[in-house]
Amino acid sequence: MGLWPLPGDRYRYLDEVIEVLDSQAPDLHDVLQRAKGNGLTHLVLDAKTVPL
Repeated sequence: MGLWPLPGDRYRYLDEVIEVLDSQAPDLHDVLQRAKGNGLTHLVLDAKTVPL
């Protein structure tokens, strides 16, 4: 038996990691306001350049 979790446990851990990352991710509106406040004129979102 190896040190890796069983496949069912891996998916549970993956779900938990996604939940933690989601809870810590900033809201898009907040990110856009912060970028504007820092004087940025464009952002790259989902591999696309977006003017602010």
